[in-house]
Amino acid sequence: MTTLGDAVDFSGATAAHDAHKWNVGLQGYDWLLANATEGTCEDVRRTLGWLEGAIGLKDRTAAVAACRYLGAMLAVLLAVLLPVLPPVLLAADYGRLLAIFNSRKVGMAWQVPLDLDKRPLPSRPIPVSAKEAGFGLIRAVLELYRKLAMFGPKMESIVI
Repeated sequence: MTTLGDAVDFSGATAAHDAHKWNVGLQGYDWLLANATEGTCEDVRRTLGWLEGAIGLKDRTAAVAACRYLGAMLAVLLAVLLPVLPPVLLAADYGRLLAIFNSRKVGMAWQVPLDLDKRPLPSRPIPVSAKEAGFGLIRAVLELYRKLAMFGPKMESIVI
C-alpha cells in the first residue's frame, strides 16, 4: 500500500521529468484537480513547466491535462487575489504565460487535407494527426483562456 501523498508527489515529479508520463500517477493527478484550491504560485510555475514540456514533445493530451490543472488553480487565485492585487496577477510569470499562450499552434487546431505535403512545414513542435494540426487548447480548455484574459491587456488581446 502507498499513501495518497506518494501518488501526488509521484504524479508531479513524473510530469516535471517527462511530460509524456503524466498519467502514470493518475490517482495523484485526480487528487490535484480535486484540491486545486490549495494550489500555490509555485504549483502554477511547476504546471507551466509541465505545459512547456508537453508542447515541446508535441503531446496534446499532456498539454490539455496541464491546462486543466492550471485552470483549476487560476480560478481560485483569481477569485481570492484579484481584488487585492494589481491588474497583472502573478507578475513574475506574466511573461512566461504570454510566451506560452501567444501562439496559434498552441491555441488553435486546423484541418489537414489528406494530400498536404508536410515537408515544407516548419520543424517546430506542432502536433499533426491524420486530420488536424495544432494543439487546439482554446477548444479543449476554453475556461482557462477566459481566465487568462483577466490577467492584463496583452493577454486579453491574445485571447480575443
